[in-house]
Amino acid sequence: MAQPEKSDDGDDVDRAGHCAYNRALPYFGELEGESHAWLAEITAGLAHSVRVGELRPTAVFYSSRLCDYLDVYKVSEADAIPLVKLMYALTTSPKLGFGLQEQFARVTTRLLRRERPLPRGAVTLAWRPLHEVLYSTYFCKIRSPLYVRRDRHGFAIARLAEAARPYFAEGATEEILATFEAMLAQPDDMIFRAGGFLCLLLPTNVEGKHELWADKMWDLWRTFENTQSWDQLFLLFFSRLASDMAGRLPPSFWTARAGDLFTKFQRVFDLPVGSAQPQTIYQQELPHNYTVFLPQFSREASKVSSVALLIVSAFDPRTDLVGGDDDAAAAPGSFFGLVEQFLGSMSSFFHPSNHGQWNQRLGKFVSSLCERYALRLLEERQADTHVPTAVHLSRAHRRAFARLLAPLARLLLYAKDQTTVVAASGALRHLAHIDADTTLPPLLDFVFPALEVVTSPHQTLCALAALTSVARALSWRANFPEGPSDVQPLLFACLPAIDPNDVRKTETCLLLLLRLFTCVPLWDLSDRAGSVRYTKLTPQPGTEGGAGYGYTEAADLGERVSGFDEAAAEERAVEIAAESARLEDWVVSFISRLFHVSDTEPLKEMKNRTGGHRPADGESLHQLIVETAEQCFMQLSPRLYTVALRKLFSFAVNSLKMHTLKTTARLVGAATRANPREALALFMGPLVSHIMEGLQSSGDGGGGGGGGSGSSDDDGDAQAAFDGSDRGVVWHLRILGQLVKCAHGAPAMEYRTELLRVLDAALMSRSKAESKLGGKVLRNLLRSLCQVYPLEQRSMSRAVFESGDPSAVLASWGAVDDAKDLQVEWHVPSEAELKFVHELEERYLVPLLGRLERLVGVEGGVEGGEGGEGSIADAAAAAAAADGADGAAAAAAGDKQTAQERAAAKCRMYRDVLLLNNIVKGSVVLQPDEREERGDSVVDVGGPLDQNNGSSYFSGEVKMLRRVLRATTTTTTPIDSDSDSGGQRRPSTGYQFVATRRPRVSALLVSLGRYLLRVHDEDPRTLAQFAKLLCQYLTNRGITSAKYMAAKGRLEMVRRTTTDLVYGRRRSSRPAQIRRAHQQHLLRLLKNRAACPLTATNAQLIGHVLSLSVHQFTRVRKAGQAALLQAVSVYPRAKHFLVPQLFAVLRNVGGGGGGG
Repeated sequence: MAQPEKSDDGDDVDRAGHCAYNRALPYFGELEGESHAWLAEITAGLAHSVRVGELRPTAVFYSSRLCDYLDVYKVSEADAIPLVKLMYALTTSPKLGFGLQEQFARVTTRLLRRERPLPRGAVTLAWRPLHEVLYSTYFCKIRSPLYVRRDRHGFAIARLAEAARPYFAEGATEEILATFEAMLAQPDDMIFRAGGFLCLLLPTNVEGKHELWADKMWDLWRTFENTQSWDQLFLLFFSRLASDMAGRLPPSFWTARAGDLFTKFQRVFDLPVGSAQPQTIYQQELPHNYTVFLPQFSREASKVSSVALLIVSAFDPRTDLVGGDDDAAAAPGSFFGLVEQFLGSMSSFFHPSNHGQWNQRLGKFVSSLCERYALRLLEERQADTHVPTAVHLSRAHRRAFARLLAPLARLLLYAKDQTTVVAASGALRHLAHIDADTTLPPLLDFVFPALEVVTSPHQTLCALAALTSVARALSWRANFPEGPSDVQPLLFACLPAIDPNDVRKTETCLLLLLRLFTCVPLWDLSDRAGSVRYTKLTPQPGTEGGAGYGYTEAADLGERVSGFDEAAAEERAVEIAAESARLEDWVVSFISRLFHVSDTEPLKEMKNRTGGHRPADGESLHQLIVETAEQCFMQLSPRLYTVALRKLFSFAVNSLKMHTLKTTARLVGAATRANPREALALFMGPLVSHIMEGLQSSGDGGGGGGGGSGSSDDDGDAQAAFDGSDRGVVWHLRILGQLVKCAHGAPAMEYRTELLRVLDAALMSRSKAESKLGGKVLRNLLRSLCQVYPLEQRSMSRAVFESGDPSAVLASWGAVDDAKDLQVEWHVPSEAELKFVHELEERYLVPLLGRLERLVGVEGGVEGGEGGEGSIADAAAAAAAADGADGAAAAAAGDKQTAQERAAAKCRMYRDVLLLNNIVKGSVVLQPDEREERGDSVVDVGGPLDQNNGSSYFSGEVKMLRRVLRATTTTTTPIDSDSDSGGQRRPSTGYQFVATRRPRVSALLVSLGRYLLRVHDEDPRTLAQFAKLLCQYLTNRGITSAKYMAAKGRLEMVRRTTTDLVYGRRRSSRPAQIRRAHQQHLLRLLKNRAACPLTATNAQLIGHVLSLSVHQFTRVRKAGQAALLQAVSVYPRAKHFLVPQLFAVLRNVGGGGGGG
């Protein structure tokens, strides 16, 4: 039986294309046949497009769908071979447009870049078509007059050539040499072109073929000494040769060329040898069109990475070292000895006092060396490695390498630029896994004194940055037996670094604690210290079972574990358990410091200087506080959780410092997510009591009357929403919203009566802030009831958590869990939860729909979005005609109203639109898109292909929810009657309720848009909110792009320093693995947006969005244009009717000077 393939994450892939994270989803059983059906549709569409010669739009559409498929599933070897052949033939087709070539090349590259390469005999690709594409586009004297972006098109073709090189024919090397050797003797720039094509196309993975060209290419490299791009091109080429032929080239191949080779290496760093200024020896550059041969990213990073790859690949343990494991030294004349001399010659430039523009290059070089070394160790552990067993890196070689690089990395920690500090931290992270005994003890000797120094804050920052990178390696006893004993002292030592007066130090400390909490559970085991026993790890080679410490190739790990002194290890475990008695004081101090920081710091979005890059949405100081606290609460034992929760409760309920409202509310949500029942039992009673008392008192006192303009649409701007509202009510409503959002559905249902009381009172409040927050409470409650998400993110399984076995708890420190057996507990909507959702919608949505229908029905009636037989032009024309009709009548009716009545009408309309938006966002996953269930036809926009055909891409969650909904019985108001008209109620299934609700909402939005553009055209707040409602309704299918990218950033923030390249490219802690599984679910929801059908109703709604995007008020235009960009990305065929309408608007503006 064929072996399972590997995905890009290093996980086994079954024949259906499911990776480990797909198998971890709760609806994995519903995915049977989904990947096969989708791939069959894609291949059939591509075959049809080729057969009829229709590349645009058919082939373009199905190639983009193939990219979506590759984002979620992995193509098996049997399916990949014909797809590669077809896409390669499409890419190299003659007279193909540049855009089509680029798109097809990117898809083909994704198919070829696989964890497990395709068999060479199964796929044979020709090299000449790629050469002809590049030559005719960039080097031919008679070129196409069309503009081509070299950084996109040329890069895509060059990367395709790199991916296709291993699949060139057997005689390709001889053919390439014969084609370009004659050009090397030309006196003009043809020699540059020949060198570029040789470096790009020559295969370097065929054993024995290098003898044909190695000396010639080396001499060609030495031909030009003053051209930077030339050196970069050949550095990439020879580093690729060293990597592909690692261990198969004789050691003399590199040592014989050492003089020229290390001279080239020295020029890369551009060091000021003998002068105060760098001596730049590069005076010329290649012509601009030759940059297609070079990487698209930074030249400096590319050159430095190439040097590191060549050095690591050229290591040969057979000749590099002499001596034993502990006293190994470089052999005279060996390549390792030459590298040691090379680094020694540059050692003075690593010192922090010797600062210059070379520091970043040196930091990148050390980091790349360590990363490439770790990746070579990983490659040697694979069963199908191309590195011969005789040259596998030994323990002595690892120790010598760590002894050589660790002092340089520690020096770079003191660099004056943050980029170099981050690079040094990354180097230490890899070295801590390469050889912990050499790396970690000297680092700890430096860290503890640095954390205690008050007068040298730069040492504290360096120590925190180093600890952040080695957190998991330090806490993992199989990697460093003495490390867990230092974790608890480090927790106390770094606590003073949470300092509101030093934001940079606080961010770094919070990152360190987040990484530690991801790996280390916080349990007070002092009362059971006598029962702690050391559990010997017994990894099984070739498996990933055991106690979470096993890896695919665990031979070296087994050797390390077998060398443990079990008596000393058990003694250390008892000491750790005894010291854990101090954790209660630490947790209380940690919560207090978080409140102190939030009280003194306004928590604006700031640059995350600890990462050295522009922060994602999840890396601000506020987000770091919340993420760190959430992971801390997840890892606490039940007793410590109760202590921390009561500390949080004492501040959250009694304090009314409004500038800390957002942080406090999210901290309550973070604590609730760890144990919803206990948090609800503690918070719900006081919150409901305070809210009801405040609402009743404000109602008696006339609290605000809905007037004023202080309300803000920004969730984070709490201060702007307090005009005319009770501060205590706003405070407690915000906390209640986060409480129910993180309550995991079922526990919140136990407080159904209290929640309905609060919602009824808040939504009817005369204060805008209170009613707005009441809508958010309803939205968060709906989300927690009907969405799918993991229930916990602990570093130990629920069985270990519930048992509380101290030996098992200590064994989970720093453990790596198996992605194929995560045992994740998911929240899946139950029948009772969906019935509660129906009850909430009957209570709040149905009356709202009836009220709005009666309001807009007076003006224009509810057409219901019909007209399925009409064309898109008819739908757009109808919307445009209705938008401009009866303007005079509306103006006459408005004159009869008093100013107070108009203000009250505006306020009521804004509240209704806001409430409808909150309900739509809360129950968005229960909105079906199947057109046969709506009775609404897909609009024909012309052309042979309808992209938005209404087919669902990923239907696993839809099938699961539909099955639960069909089993849910609810009493529903008939669609054809209003809630207030006394219509007969009849029992129906929840599925019928959901299927009939969306047509009603769609019809209402069509008429409501016409009504607002006629009657409320001077109300920018309501129109902007309506634009947001349309954006959510048209494009949101469970997750937005911004939310998805924020979740992805938070995932990377956790995974960045918990991955272990030595033993697994994607092996990480259990919390990071659970986040990755949840990310897979969110990705499926995001991709489902492309399944939204472009119906006549949706076309009219998009027409309303276009009208809002050219409105006279700036606030409305910004909201409308943001919604229009989202709508066009989901409905790309809408451009066929949007462009004519936009031209009409521009003609009117140009002719009449209208506002917009």
